[in-house]
Amino acid sequence: GKLVAEGTPDALKERLGEPLVHVELLVESRLEEARRLLGALGEVRDGRDGGLAVSAATGARAIAPVVRALDDAGIEVDTVEMEEPTLDDVFLAVTGHTTSGNGDSAEGEAA
Repeated sequence: GKLVAEGTPDALKERLGEPLVHVELLVESRLEEARRLLGALGEVRDGRDGGLAVSAATGARAIAPVVRALDDAGIEVDTVEMEEPTLDDVFLAVTGHTTSGNGDSAEGEAA
């Protein structure tokens, strides 16, 4: 094995970037309007299932402003979910392999 990363779990996860608030709307036709509104709160990118993901430097505290901004504009939210990087994400980022043990990684390799 070869050491490829060192630090506390929280420090390693922070290297991957900020947590994200994933938002799915009830009416997808308002997606671009929502993207513009949420841009004032943080970086906005395409999310899962046709939704949006907003960077959330303040962690879970970012959920309320996101929902409030959309609600104030009359944009109905279907789901909101907080996503923080995991140690599995760290492992994938530094090794290029998953931790699933499905045999895809090179023989004898360890992180």
